[in-house]
Amino acid sequence: PPADSLGIFTPTWFTSATFLSKDDHRKVVAGTNNHQVRLYDISAQRRPVVSIDFRETPIKAVAEDLDGHTVYIGNGSGDLASVDIRTGKLLGCFLGKCSGSIRSIARHPELPVIASCGLDSYLRIWDIGTRQLLSSVFLKQHLTKVVFDTNFTEEVKHVAADLAVHESQSIGEIETADETEKPAMKRKKSSSKEKEGIKKLKSKKRSKNQEHDIAAADDA
Repeated sequence: PPADSLGIFTPTWFTSATFLSKDDHRKVVAGTNNHQVRLYDISAQRRPVVSIDFRETPIKAVAEDLDGHTVYIGNGSGDLASVDIRTGKLLGCFLGKCSGSIRSIARHPELPVIASCGLDSYLRIWDIGTRQLLSSVFLKQHLTKVVFDTNFTEEVKHVAADLAVHESQSIGEIETADETEKPAMKRKKSSSKEKEGIKKLKSKKRSKNQEHDIAAADDA
């Protein structure tokens, strides 16, 4: 372990760890309190095979990617990054710094996203390709663990299908309602014309009656 500012060697404490599933769980990635990410091969030796220094605060969360060699790390100051554990190369940092310590990272089993949470009470979703922040939710308390529901993708598909069926039914109902309303409007127009004709006939009759009364008065 490195020496501190006084030249004293401090013991190494492991703050997070995860197994690499692609290698039959024989390899372990661990984060330490002295801001190191280490790769251990339990079938080879007890010393770390690869050691990576990242920033200046303890590594608080590590998670494996589906490819088996990319690892996502988060530290106590809210920095999130991805590293290639085979070569020890830093692939890049995620854009948008968290305001508190990151305590958990989870990789989605199908979609190209990861989720992170920590002491700033935010749950964040990140795109692993662009390393951009996609969404964040404030949950009002310190968060220490995040996991993905394995049925999340299927549930989204079912909800989308139900919405599509509901929309098609609604459109069909609207079209049938429009078709039934059109003849009703025509009937209303025809009835109004009939009323106007009746009024004209009545007015003509009244005028004729008035003329007849006037003629009778003149004869008298």
